[in-house]
Amino acid sequence: MKLSLHELVSLVLSLTAILYGLASENIFLYSLGLALLLLFLRELKAFARVRRASESLSIERSADRGVVRELKDVEVSITVVNKGSEPILRALIVDGLPRFIKPRAKPVALTSIPPRTLLAIRYSASVEALGTHTLEGVRVAVTDFLGFFSDELSLSAKAFVTAPPLVTRVGAEFRAMQRVIGISVAGKALGWLYDLVDIRECQPGGSVKKIV
Repeated sequence: MKLSLHELVSLVLSLTAILYGLASENIFLYSLGLALLLLFLRELKAFARVRRASESLSIERSADRGVVRELKDVEVSITVVNKGSEPILRALIVDGLPRFIKPRAKPVALTSIPPRTLLAIRYSASVEALGTHTLEGVRVAVTDFLGFFSDELSLSAKAFVTAPPLVTRVGAEFRAMQRVIGISVAGKALGWLYDLVDIRECQPGGSVKKIV
């Protein structure tokens, strides 16, 4: 649990006002400090309920396509479910994306999540490199209504997006000297793929020239 700076200042001021009001018999300062202290305690109690409710959160993630061409878009969906009986008053949801997945807009949402409710978030992202990209964690920061207290959760919701190398039509001519009953013959090959001498797994950001 984290305490925000402005709430820390408010707590110090409220205690100072209470002590100074008692010492100087100033009813106004005493009442003001007491009101601020009661507000602090109310928000602390509300955040305790929010924190318990956050333990009932579950997240699922999916992509509309598992295989997509390089530099093309994929739509990512995040589903947040509050299975508990308490509402989450404020939740900041931030999707953590790998290096070569670039969102069209920031994958950030600030919302409230009522009890036993499903929340869906969708956004588009561009796949900017070859290979298999793993979309892993989602960060959820929960706070009380006034934002005095906060807590951050890291939830796992994996999805995979693969961008294969582009396929190009390749023609290759060669002359093979073979002895077929004493006769030399010329050969010709035409194919749709590269002739591979060695194959390795395609990595994000890898070059086709280094793979082939």
